[in-house]
Amino acid sequence: MTFDQSMQDSCACCSLDNGQTFPKIKEAKPFWSEDQKTFSFKVELEANKSYNIWINTILEDDFRNVDDIPVEPVLLNFTTGDGKSNP
Repeated sequence: MTFDQSMQDSCACCSLDNGQTFPKIKEAKPFWSEDQKTFSFKVELEANKSYNIWINTILEDDFRNVDDIPVEPVLLNFTTGDGKSNP
């Protein structure tokens, strides 16, 4: 995820459904780019499954810029294909 400004190191992605639609994280530690604008983590996806990733919520606002202003809550949702068809 890339932001338009530098962010603080502390952050969290969360899902409001007990993790049922959150991708399985492959590596324990997410990481930031040098300019603190791009947040990355590796995930394992299943075919034909819908996923939700929240960037902040009304309950948690760990994604904050360097001025300590939280990002407005955003839901990223996507569905994987069967892995056989072309886009």
